[in-house]
Amino acid sequence: MKFSTIMIGAVLACVSGIAAAEVAVNADVGVTSNYVWRGTTQTNDGAAIQGGVNASGDNGLYGSVWASNIETFYGDTGSEVDLTVGFANDIGDSRFGYDVGYTYYAYPQSDNADFGEVFGRVNFGATETVMVSAGAAYTTNVEAGNTGDIYYDARAEIALPREFTLGATVGHYDFEDGSDWDYTHYGVDVTKHAGNYGDVRLSVSKADKEANFNFFDGYDDAAKVYVGWTKRF
Repeated sequence: MKFSTIMIGAVLACVSGIAAAEVAVNADVGVTSNYVWRGTTQTNDGAAIQGGVNASGDNGLYGSVWASNIETFYGDTGSEVDLTVGFANDIGDSRFGYDVGYTYYAYPQSDNADFGEVFGRVNFGATETVMVSAGAAYTTNVEAGNTGDIYYDARAEIALPREFTLGATVGHYDFEDGSDWDYTHYGVDVTKHAGNYGDVRLSVSKADKEANFNFFDGYDDAAKVYVGWTKRF
């Protein structure tokens, strides 16, 4: 696993900032019938076990580690480890909030696959039951040399009766190396919040075309229907 200078500096700054604040630590563990990331499967349409740990300070600084198994189109198995540092907060007394940070995606069993992204996101509580958000991520370094990709997305969530949430997402990947790789994906999901039993989510995701490039040969335009469970501690 290789770490960029940006990641090392960001981690040190985040740890220093969190250490100076009141800290909350939480963890999550889950399973999914298909690990779909930005409209594309990362497990060759197979199941995944996932989990992570997050530490956040009352000053808005946070850091997290998250991991999942992956599988390439050719059947090679491995793991993904995401390391994120960031700053998230609300804007005054308004319903607006923001989140900015850096994520390093590491693939220990794969050569020339690691990459990093600077990201930013804004969210708005339109009503007591409706939340909308939009964000962008810019690829800052890729071991394979694909620096400069930009991913945009927008999401809306509606709280429903009986602890259900309905969500919808649209995202677009703009690859620096050529428009033939660009694609847009759409997703709809329903989550049931079951208290101490965790959350169960049913999702449907569809990319608008088959893309010609990816790290794990998992991009295709077939609709993905999958279910997952997550428990937070």
